[in-house]
Amino acid sequence: MSKKAAPWIVLTTEKPGMDAQNRNAINEWCGVVGKQSYRRPRKVNIQFPSRAVNWKNQQRSNSDPLKVADFLDDFEDQPLPSARPRPAQHTESSDNNRPGEAILESLTKSATGSGARSRKKKGSVSTAMKQRRDERNWEVDWAASVFCKDGSMGIRVDPFDCVPGTTSDPRQGEIVDYYKQILDPGVVATFFVFDMRSTYGRMPLECLMDDGFRPLGLASIAGTMSSVKHAAVNREYILAQLGKGMRLLRQRLSRPDGADGDIVLISIMFLAASAYLTGDLGGFKVHTKSLKQLVAARGGLDHLGYGGSTKTVLLQWDAAWKLSTGDSLWVDDRPRKMPIYPPLPLDEPTRALVDRLPLGFRELCTRGLICVELLDILARMTTALSYKSSRNIPYDQKIGQHDDYLSVSSLHTLSTPNEKGSTRPPTLEALLTLGLILFSSTAFNEMRATPVIFRGPKDALYEHLLRLGPESHKLGDDAQSQCLRWLWAVTVDAWRDASRELMPQGRHLQTQFYNRYSSHWETSQDLVNMLKRFFWSEDLVQFQKASFESFKANGEVS
Repeated sequence: MSKKAAPWIVLTTEKPGMDAQNRNAINEWCGVVGKQSYRRPRKVNIQFPSRAVNWKNQQRSNSDPLKVADFLDDFEDQPLPSARPRPAQHTESSDNNRPGEAILESLTKSATGSGARSRKKKGSVSTAMKQRRDERNWEVDWAASVFCKDGSMGIRVDPFDCVPGTTSDPRQGEIVDYYKQILDPGVVATFFVFDMRSTYGRMPLECLMDDGFRPLGLASIAGTMSSVKHAAVNREYILAQLGKGMRLLRQRLSRPDGADGDIVLISIMFLAASAYLTGDLGGFKVHTKSLKQLVAARGGLDHLGYGGSTKTVLLQWDAAWKLSTGDSLWVDDRPRKMPIYPPLPLDEPTRALVDRLPLGFRELCTRGLICVELLDILARMTTALSYKSSRNIPYDQKIGQHDDYLSVSSLHTLSTPNEKGSTRPPTLEALLTLGLILFSSTAFNEMRATPVIFRGPKDALYEHLLRLGPESHKLGDDAQSQCLRWLWAVTVDAWRDASRELMPQGRHLQTQFYNRYSSHWETSQDLVNMLKRFFWSEDLVQFQKASFESFKANGEVS
């Protein structure tokens, strides 16, 4: 294979388990993400957009996507993570114009201290040590200036190094604390309710121990902070980490065995997720195409490692991407399960299960409108709400019936809004299933962190509800009509951030909601009574009550 085919990396022809077609595809991808462009002047105010993020006055339209690869040169001089375990023993390259050599040196040298350094006389300070100290001070000052005004997000509580043996990073500790205190607990309820195997918990922390993956993992986690922290406090840091991650990934793939190991797949998946969140559809397609080629070269999803967790995380993210983009890598290749409905009248065990549900769902079940699998999800939601907090839910992340929520049979007829040929409106069951995902993402997620698995259902329900014409909402059964109105309220609520402010999409959806249904409620209490016929939280009720009163008084949502 000619090296011209891959400007940055050419995989060896002796690569086991990989045919020429897959090698060509991977080399093509490496050339795209590693393509050098002319150095652009550094932007002082880089925008970092997301459809589910309210950047206040710093929004950027999705028609002008941010291409992370274009910023690789801008961050070429930023310090890179090192594999050496003790920060005091890190060495820096004396040639500031060649940072790549310092990385290779740190990745290949053994983790041993310098004997010459230990033999220095007490009180003597070498020029190299002074330089390292100055550079370390500069890193701290730079981090404080771009990450947050005070250099903190206010959630760092663990005084110990959360990722032992890694380079000291003023932001790393807070990002990992954010993951453990906010992001991870916020998804537990969803995995419990939908009986899914969780890919959160320990797996991301174990991946962060890998030097090549760490920048991509930190960038992805920091990106979800946008819904928690107003203003673009971390966009430059995220771009810098993505640049580091791309360079380290290219270095890994340049080795003969570089494409082996699930960590490469997870790294490319995180690159795709970053492109997805920033609106870079072209980059997203490049990364996902390469990801599918690499999985095929490994023999398919069932041959991946981490005890099946790699397959699970790929399917979960693919399900979220499908709901947003209409395209999938793997979830469309499997047969969909047909729903099974309990016979009417309900037998005694089923009746006992239904009696635990709120009144609105009980009416739907007694009319035979809820399949057995969705009934189990409703019952598990009732159980989860009884624990008040997701931290109290007795959930074992290794045990679960499903890899992702699209494997639920109630979604067998669901076609996503952006899917080709998508003209058939979804069933109430399919909409309800997506609505339960969103309700679990807010009722048990006080800080409103929005990981990828929640963005897909939120985007899909937003599009589905707006596409349904007014005549589609005139259902004959009152229980169905009220359930659909509850779905509108839950979807609107999912478009609020941590400060409980409506994002632009949520404000538009709320206005449409009231324009269609406000005539059904004379007072805000009527709206509250409707919400309480289904699953509800005090936060949801108080928000809709205040917003409806404002709409009645001023003709605008609050």
